[in-house]
Amino acid sequence: MVLKTCQKLQLIALAASLTFSPVALAQTVPETIHRETEGPSTLCGVTGTNAAAIIQAVRKMPELTDRRISSERFELFSSSDETVQWVFTRPSEPAHPAITCREIRKDADGKVWMKRDMRCDADRVNCDNLFLEFQNLDGQLKAALRRD
Repeated sequence: MVLKTCQKLQLIALAASLTFSPVALAQTVPETIHRETEGPSTLCGVTGTNAAAIIQAVRKMPELTDRRISSERFELFSSSDETVQWVFTRPSEPAHPAITCREIRKDADGKVWMKRDMRCDADRVNCDNLFLEFQNLDGQLKAALRRD
C-alpha cells in the first residue's frame, strides 16, 4: 500500500515540479553532479562518460517505459513499478544536457527511502539550480509520504 501510494505521489510530484522556478542556491549541491567530475559518472547503476552517454544508455534499457509527459523541459522514463525514474533535460532547458535518476525502495522494516543521482554537463549555475529544484521536489515527496 505504501509503495502504491508512493508511486502515485511520484508522478504527481514530478508533474508539479516541471513548472517550478529555480530555487535559491542556499542549499548544498554535491560537486559530483558537474561535468568537471573526474572520470565517468554512475547513476542508479548506469555508467557513462558524460550526461549524453548516460542518456543514450538509459534510452536503450528495455525495462524502462517512456512516460511521454507534457513538458517542454524534460523527458521521463521509469521502471514498470515506477520505483526508478529517469529524467532527461530537453535541448531547450538551460541545464541541458542533464540526467537524473531517483530510486524509491522499501526496506525490510517497511520504511520507504529515496535516493537521487544526477549528472549535468551544462554550466555550473544552471546545473546547481536544476539539482536544487529536484531536491525541493524530493523534499515535498518525503513530506507527503510522512503524512500518508
